[in-house]
Amino acid sequence: MKKIYIVFLLSMFINSDEENSAQCNLYTDNVMGGKSTLKIYTDDVMGGKSTLEENSTSSSDEYIHLIGEVTTENNGGFVRMGCQPQKELSKSARGLKFMAKGNNEAYEIHITLSGMKLPPWSFFRKEFKVDEKWQEFFIEFNDFEKYGYSLKSFKPQNFREIAFAGYGRDFKVDLFLKDIELITE
Repeated sequence: MKKIYIVFLLSMFINSDEENSAQCNLYTDNVMGGKSTLKIYTDDVMGGKSTLEENSTSSSDEYIHLIGEVTTENNGGFVRMGCQPQKELSKSARGLKFMAKGNNEAYEIHITLSGMKLPPWSFFRKEFKVDEKWQEFFIEFNDFEKYGYSLKSFKPQNFREIAFAGYGRDFKVDLFLKDIELITE
């Protein structure tokens, strides 16, 4: 396992280099258009103290395991693991499907758009709640709520990053994800 801290605001404008990332093999070719670089973000750029580690398996039952802590101490309150599509997503994409389990907490999916945003960390979000057993989630893009403002419209071809996040309150992060796919018509 690696602990990765990346400057959040700068990451909205530039890509991290290979030594600060790992391959995100669980985002299928159907979602991300090929191998995509996994990125971990925390609130430390704002002085926050939240932490996040990622542990991926390479067994027949591949999954991503996110472990950490979200704390609002010192103006903090978020952790994120995201990937950027390697090509424009299909216009027929209408949502995400994935399997998840964890520690009986609510997590969020965050989608950021390319182009100008105010504030720069603006995103769209949808909450989902996990328990200790694997569950399948189907989350439609039209169910996402706006947080901030973007000049571009909320269409799959404008997606800059799709991320799984712990956000807004103090809690332990213990989230397992697998079989992440794009829902198309």
